[in-house]
Amino acid sequence: MTDQELKRLNRAELLEMLVAQSELCDELQKKSDDLQKKLEERRIDLDSSGTMAEAAMKLSGIFEAADKASKLYVENIERMSREMEEACKSKLAEAETEAQRIIADAERQRDLILQKAKEIIRNNLKAAAGNVSRRKPDDAGDADK
Repeated sequence: MTDQELKRLNRAELLEMLVAQSELCDELQKKSDDLQKKLEERRIDLDSSGTMAEAAMKLSGIFEAADKASKLYVENIERMSREMEEACKSKLAEAETEAQRIIADAERQRDLILQKAKEIIRNNLKAAAGNVSRRKPDDAGDADK
């Protein structure tokens, strides 16, 4: 799977991949354990193997298989870790960009609302000032009564 394909995956898909790799790792670990167990249980019959050199060669093959399995396991874990880290960094960058966009939109809306509120207040003050200046002096006396 390429880096771009990994970056397009959502968290659920990445987690599914991680679970699958974890299961594979568990399976490889179990196989490694089984091989180790067989190795421990196996008795080398020196009579049938002929010489100590032949016995060593048989044992060497078992150890090589176990070593290859463990190296493959470690390589897979390291690769998955790198891929997950890259995917997480990408998702984090996307989230930060989206958050900045949302904040900028909210600030623009706030500024528009404040501008409209100031305009309404100015209009109301002008209207109130106009009403006060249109009142007759007699009206002011009537209000006291």
